Amino acid sequence: MCPLSLPQKHFSSPAVISCFLHLPPTQQSLGRVVAGMSDGLVAVYSLLNDLPLDGETYLCSHSINKALGVSESDLRQKAYPVRAMVLLGSDRELWYSNGPGVLVVDCLRLQPIRRLEPYSPPSSVVSMATSFCLWGQEAVWVLDDVTNTVLLYDAASYQLCAKYCCGERNPLQDVFPVQHPSCVAIAEAAEHSDLSAERRQTVGMTYMCSPHAGAQYIQDSVTSEASLMEEGDTKQACSSPSSTEASLRHSPHFCSQDSDSRCEGQQCEDAGLSSSELQAVAVLSARDTLWIPRCGGDVLVLELQLQKQCGCVTAVLCPPGGAALGRLQQASVLDQDTVLCAHRDGSHWTLCVWRAWGPQLQLFYNGCKQLFELERSLNSKDQITSFMCTPNHTSTQVDA
Repeated sequence: MCPLSLPQKHFSSPAVISCFLHLPPTQQSLGRVVAGMSDGLVAVYSLLNDLPLDGETYLCSHSINKALGVSESDLRQKAYPVRAMVLLGSDRELWYSNGPGVLVVDCLRLQPIRRLEPYSPPSSVVSMATSFCLWGQEAVWVLDDVTNTVLLYDAASYQLCAKYCCGERNPLQDVFPVQHPSCVAIAEAAEHSDLSAERRQTVGMTYMCSPHAGAQYIQDSVTSEASLMEEGDTKQACSSPSSTEASLRHSPHFCSQDSDSRCEGQQCEDAGLSSSELQAVAVLSARDTLWIPRCGGDVLVLELQLQKQCGCVTAVLCPPGGAALGRLQQASVLDQDTVLCAHRDGSHWTLCVWRAWGPQLQLFYNGCKQLFELERSLNSKDQITSFMCTPNHTSTQVDA
């Protein structure tokens, strides 16, 4: 008999549990399990031998909001289900969703610290993920269910650093600015650039063409993948900071920190493109990249780029079968290296497993782009040569 067929222990809860989070043991406390519930309560169970003990503690979101200055008549006092939770600050802070906001609680004392307001009603936070920002500190990605917008918060200062709207039909190579929080000093980029220059190598490429095999591009195997990535990043970073910032601000994916209306309007501008298939399901952190599965089945891969001080959609992954798999319902990360996506078509479920390539995805797309540009330039040269060799054209036409 399967040991999972019999539970080790039964314990009651006052409402339907919507999410779980494990708090590792510390010198001051045992290991604990935090259970978010559909009525806004958060239950904290102490663990002994990996089993919950009796006498759990409850966190009331209504009381926490009131202690943080939210009035009784405020729409934010609605009993929102807890749909996402993350640990930050070396497991000292618990961040959990509360409708359009996020509540920050001290894990040891279970006391409220702060309430963040990433969205406005009727939006609700549906997913959160932790990662590291460009300046090396912890950060939190937040996703909602109405504006379809991903926000990046600096965990130390609680400041908003970046926004990206996920409702784009063709998001590949989209860029968005990442701003430093006021309390973090901007690191000098000269040292990083010098180190990159030392690692750069010349990329050797050989072109061969035959009637049977077609066009072939052969690269020296000694050339490292890292040198190719560094060379591409360095060339793009040579532009002036002012021009880069101006181009990002004029990008349709830039959203100012003072207004959420531009992010909400981004979906409406593309007449008919803001369908439910473009709604993001979750934000997942895997191998220094952020994966955003969408209901239509594709997965956006976002990467923060230090030299350009921005974020970029480096890849858009689509599973074999596409829409035939059904609607993407859930997604999660397994062992920090594999992304699982569950698709549902009626009563049938399909599980897609993605290996989290991380920066190698950008290497792949950069290689494809370079090969396409090389092939296009060679084709144009062949056309010019053929044009010049045609006897029916005069020298004046050739010069033109």
